[in-house]
Amino acid sequence: MTEEELLEFHEVLASVCKPIRGQIAICTDLVGATVFTQPVTQRWTEIIKQESPVVERNAVLVGEGAVFSMQVERIIRQAGYKNRKAFLSPVTLAAWLGEILTVRERVRLESYLHEGEELRARHRAVGSSR
Repeated sequence: MTEEELLEFHEVLASVCKPIRGQIAICTDLVGATVFTQPVTQRWTEIIKQESPVVERNAVLVGEGAVFSMQVERIIRQAGYKNRKAFLSPVTLAAWLGEILTVRERVRLESYLHEGEELRARHRAVGSSR
């Protein structure tokens, strides 16, 4: 992810979240992402610090890449907010985020996580058939 892509993502997220009153819960799927550059790391840390008052919880799915998952955990830790966590497993992510969600929100979360897994499975199938 480039710094420009991060800023574009943040702008879209901010426009969606702005009309919502109160705190929000966010699930971010970064399974396909790779290690961030230093400028992206610094910018994301700044964004986390700015957003923190409105974010009740943010669960970040990072996949199985050890270096990337450690980088995301470090970014979250440096931002200093315990309401954000990185997860290797969608099951543990759903359990943690689900603690604060309504039934309808939990159903949507499960659907979102399932859609992501299906998309990754299709990409793996296409990649293995080449």
